[in-house]
Amino acid sequence: MKAQISVEFFLLASFTAVLTILIYQSNAALYSSTKQLDDAYLTRNSLTRLAEAVDRVWLEGNASKMSFPLFFPSIANCFYFTGSELYCVMPTEYAEPPNNALKVGFNAPLFVDCPQPMSAGWSFVVVENNSTHAVVTC
Repeated sequence: MKAQISVEFFLLASFTAVLTILIYQSNAALYSSTKQLDDAYLTRNSLTRLAEAVDRVWLEGNASKMSFPLFFPSIANCFYFTGSELYCVMPTEYAEPPNNALKVGFNAPLFVDCPQPMSAGWSFVVVENNSTHAVVTC
């Protein structure tokens, strides 16, 4: 009788261990994908808020100013700008090829006075209009 109980216990413990390992492996892959999507969303949201602030300050005219906090995840290499786009480079499947960049357009002439790349976490951003272009300061 004791041997039968120990065999049943061993079988039950083995089944539980295998089930736990399978569930953990499937959830680890989902967690990684969800984390990448979350980082891409946070980065896109920060870029969009910044582009909207640049446009708004530019449209409000000379000496207008906005200040607000932005969050950049640790995997985002932010932010750079071309003539009409702000962008961050990210090693994720949710960024746009060919250079894995999340891009947001704006309509104002822009000058960015921020370190590149931005440090991860919260940054306080000031956007002001100096009559010739919008200035972003971090």
